[in-house]
Amino acid sequence: MSPKNMNNNKRGFRIPAFWQAVLVTVLIYFIFSYPALMLPKTLLVQYMIICVIGVLLYFSFDESRWEEFKSPILSVLRVPGMFPVRWFFMLAIPALVAYTTYNFVKPSFEAPVELRQTHPAPPSKLKVFNKTYDLTTLENPVRVKMIEQLANSEEEAMETYNEAILGGREVYYQNCFYCHGDLMDGDGLFADAFNPRPINFQDVGTIAQLQESFLFWRIATGGPGLPKEGTPWKSAMPVWHEMLSEDDIWNVITYLYDYVGQVPRMWDADQSKIVTGLKDRIVKQRSSMMGKDLYDLRCLVCHGEEGTGDGVAADMLYPRPRDFSLGLFKYKTSPGSLPPRDEDLMDTIRDGLHGTGMPGWKSILTEEQMLSLLPVIKFFDYTATWAPEEAEDEQFDEDGHFLGPDYVQISEQEPTEGQIAYSEESINLGKAAFEKACAECHGDEGRGNIISGKRLEDDWGYRIWPRDQTAPWTWRATNVEEPLETAQQQTIENIYTRLSIGILGTPMPAHRAVDEGNKDPVSLEDRWHIANYVYSLRVDAAPYPGETSVINAVLLEGNLPENGGDPAWQQARPVSLRLAPNIIKEDRLFTPLSEAITVRALYNRDEIAFLLELNDRTDSRPGEETSEGIQDDQYELMPDAFAIQFPKQGAFETSPVVTKPLYRHGDKAHPTTIWYWNAGSIEPQADPKAVLMDAAGPDAPLAHRGIEDLFADGVWKHGRWQIVMKRSLAGGASGDVNFENGRYIPISFANWDGSNGESGSKHTLTSWYWLLLPPELDPLKVYGLPGGIGLFVFLLGMLLVRSQRRRTV
Repeated sequence: MSPKNMNNNKRGFRIPAFWQAVLVTVLIYFIFSYPALMLPKTLLVQYMIICVIGVLLYFSFDESRWEEFKSPILSVLRVPGMFPVRWFFMLAIPALVAYTTYNFVKPSFEAPVELRQTHPAPPSKLKVFNKTYDLTTLENPVRVKMIEQLANSEEEAMETYNEAILGGREVYYQNCFYCHGDLMDGDGLFADAFNPRPINFQDVGTIAQLQESFLFWRIATGGPGLPKEGTPWKSAMPVWHEMLSEDDIWNVITYLYDYVGQVPRMWDADQSKIVTGLKDRIVKQRSSMMGKDLYDLRCLVCHGEEGTGDGVAADMLYPRPRDFSLGLFKYKTSPGSLPPRDEDLMDTIRDGLHGTGMPGWKSILTEEQMLSLLPVIKFFDYTATWAPEEAEDEQFDEDGHFLGPDYVQISEQEPTEGQIAYSEESINLGKAAFEKACAECHGDEGRGNIISGKRLEDDWGYRIWPRDQTAPWTWRATNVEEPLETAQQQTIENIYTRLSIGILGTPMPAHRAVDEGNKDPVSLEDRWHIANYVYSLRVDAAPYPGETSVINAVLLEGNLPENGGDPAWQQARPVSLRLAPNIIKEDRLFTPLSEAITVRALYNRDEIAFLLELNDRTDSRPGEETSEGIQDDQYELMPDAFAIQFPKQGAFETSPVVTKPLYRHGDKAHPTTIWYWNAGSIEPQADPKAVLMDAAGPDAPLAHRGIEDLFADGVWKHGRWQIVMKRSLAGGASGDVNFENGRYIPISFANWDGSNGESGSKHTLTSWYWLLLPPELDPLKVYGLPGGIGLFVFLLGMLLVRSQRRRTV
């Protein structure tokens, strides 16, 4: 074939009109089904119907195109030789319609989709700080002043800017970083407990696209200040104008943009050019920043100017930031009391420590920059720990800064030979060894409940708690999740290493003798057995938080259980939910000990019951001997307490748009009901008590209603509370929620840890989750309706084929 004919054939190829329509429709479906869009099924169907109508209108607009479109359809209906294809569609189309109908009418176990506008339009006016602000013209006074000063003196302008940055940094690390994180990436210490998660300022699609007046409005008014399109009201953003000054808010806004290296949207092109030029210069300077300068920029705010762990955020963090001046590092692989290997320090800098304020810096620092921090860290305890035997004075500059690299480098690594395979036999042997060597601090079931009665503290005199071995998701650096094929072996090896070396600066001792010839406190074989046993504790423990947002209640025939040990509870799936401290409203809590609560729900024809389980190292009842003996001196021992919160009947909606109360006590228009239980005390004697309360907002006093029909009881044993709360399904005359089958009901929880001095507003809480009593199955609706519609479509198809065949004849 000649090239000319080949080109003609290529130009002649085209997709027939009918298949064009099919391809366009399929493409549209895949676009609307994209997970990131999170379109509800009903909305997806509506969009697809509109799009199909649009496609048909397009092809029917031109007569020749319409005839081409209909041609393959008519062929299937009329041509005798198309008999197999015709019957395929005759059966497939009704089946597809019946299946689609079934998916719509069958009971749904998926939580309602909560659509929310991320950046709703702000109001034109804002009233805070006894002023009225015009948000259409409002500008950051720090930038206005700095730009004015640049005309006369750059030094004076930079002094103004740096003063605002330092002020903003202090505000951020004492208020904001617990949620938004040290890296401002929305991954703070308590971020996992909130839904939606705190905003990621590093994302160029967030504050870089906004004016500073927008940030001023959102920060000043917080979650309650969101307009209707910003609901559902699950935002944990505090109302900061109640706790910060106007200058504080402008300083922290300036600091946000400075930290992430972005500039706000500005309408004045000249001002935008000036601010962008300053940003580019600062970003360039920081991209090559090393050593002490880098430490001052990124680390000083927590670890302090002299590395003693006394930065501006230190007092509100548990655990506190590391004090480098003693040369003691918790997580290392070097033997005994030797300083850590450089690899250990780099692992901590690069990946951070889970569950602490220490982030992983690998996302914003280069490997070279992270390595440059090692000499700085070692300088803080250079003489006692890191200096070689013949250190030269030239290793310090005229300002006393450590120059390196002449410092001790540890190469020895804790041996891990002799690993014993993970097996039932090894686990049983490990349990016996654990009870002898570890149970006094970690508890006889590994939950960290001190049964020795000894109050534990670290080398700095701060209170410290043993690790809960049943909750590996809280471990700092020992637990390995990926890659899956080696995660178990690596985690067990890490447990063994931690057991052998101990944790320096804490009461956790080394269980391998440092000096050769001395007998190991725990033999090598027993250390491996204990490591296997500790790993096994996760098997029967509570599930990890975050696996689901729905608590599915299970129908139980007969009476509901009234104690946590009843085997009936095993019928209900446990759901673990992250707890966060109340950092939203004064008086606030910054150093919680409770991290998650596990919930199960059962119901019968008359009542509903909840089992709340929470790992708690102490039976916190005033007068309880062990708890009093280990109580932290800075806190008064208070009774432990628990609460469940529901919206009032009519105070929430799940369709067409999800509406919920503010999850901390609701508001006047969306009140809530709280089921509360308090553990009481031994001395002075006070029985446990349960009470129902009504709430109408965080500023409104709670209305105590008494116990009414609420049953609540709790037992603390082996480092765990089990609380049972039970009440009628019917809300009654008080307007409480009716627990109805098939209805998603918002539910949240709270806990007061008495050993941590928690009472009143100082407590931990969850955001809203969903409770579902499974819908009752109607066979006629679920199976009969789809079958009937499918049959109807089949009969219509038969009539259509018959009429078209008659036309052919």
